[in-house]
Amino acid sequence: MKMKRYKMTFYILNFCLFLLYAPNSFADLKTAAELEAKRVELNLLEVHLKAISATVGKYKTIRDNFFYGDNGLKTRSETYFDKCNDFIAAWKGIVELAKSPTVFNDPRTREELKIEIQKRMSEYQSILADVDFLENRSKDALSELTKMQEFPANYVDSRFKAHLEALNKNIKQLVDSINLITSNINRQAARLLDKINSASGQAILLKLANASLQFPELRRVLAEIDAMFKAEQVIYPPYNELTVMKSQLTTTLAGEIRVFAAEKILKKMHDFAQKSTQTIDSSSIPAERKTYGINQIKKVMLAAEELFNNTLKSGGKPTFVYQYYKNSLEMVPFACRDEEMRFQYNCQLMRQLLGFNYSAFEKMNEDTLRYFEESLDRVYAGPLTVGEKNDK
Repeated sequence: MKMKRYKMTFYILNFCLFLLYAPNSFADLKTAAELEAKRVELNLLEVHLKAISATVGKYKTIRDNFFYGDNGLKTRSETYFDKCNDFIAAWKGIVELAKSPTVFNDPRTREELKIEIQKRMSEYQSILADVDFLENRSKDALSELTKMQEFPANYVDSRFKAHLEALNKNIKQLVDSINLITSNINRQAARLLDKINSASGQAILLKLANASLQFPELRRVLAEIDAMFKAEQVIYPPYNELTVMKSQLTTTLAGEIRVFAAEKILKKMHDFAQKSTQTIDSSSIPAERKTYGINQIKKVMLAAEELFNNTLKSGGKPTFVYQYYKNSLEMVPFACRDEEMRFQYNCQLMRQLLGFNYSAFEKMNEDTLRYFEESLDRVYAGPLTVGEKNDK
């Protein structure tokens, strides 16, 4: 990866030297108009080169600091998965220990069982802390990655096409890798809860709970672990789903600049948060866990609302739809002229959307702006099939 970065820098420097010493240099230009045109061309080139350099730098920082390294997502997620597997294996040991015929009349076996359960409680809290760390780390990394500019192949010069495509591909691969880690974290957490609340787990807890009536030293531990698992079953699934929607909101708003699509996600989040809050509040989990769960839901919603409102402060909806349109103009028409790329877009619809300037968007009402954004979405959805054309 470092070699690729050095090659990119080498090509940029060579390209700049080519401009300075090529036959079409300033010395060969005859008129003021030619000089001005060359000055504008070089200024634009400088802007584009700086944009590429900034994106390469950000990509490297996120890759090296957020994904790799001792505290990166890759290493920490591997440690997390090891902890989960160790936890499940240890819980199987508790089940086997509890099956011992002497567990309820041998003080040493009872003490060993109590210690093992207490260890599992401590380990489970550590796993939950790892989940919080990995989710927050993933959100921070994705938030930065989705802000990065995707460069069209003709952004600088045809000789840079392969390098820009490689840069875009590397950024996408990093995003996909982080999303994959997050998905695996969520599945692993669900697997943990399923294992603990499996038929054998529930049966052994019931057996131990009945025995704890005779042995007070087990009663408190069993009550705590049972309450903890029940609370996590109620709180974790809706909180996790809401954070996934928050990530979608960030990508849609900050990365794709689709304000109406983001608004739709935010409304969906509001509805889901309201239902989840009611579910948690009406559950039988302890009051302090209810408060904790509801506050977690509120925190996610507050962050989502702040993201949406603060982003809109930088410009109204006409500005966002225009920027989405402008970004599309920089890429789609070029792609539609390429035989290998045109099949990815609805080029016919894109041609119908040409010719608008910012003032046109300022005059549009909200319904028209929404329709325009949705039309651009259809451009990216690809050409209509025969069946879809008939449906339209």
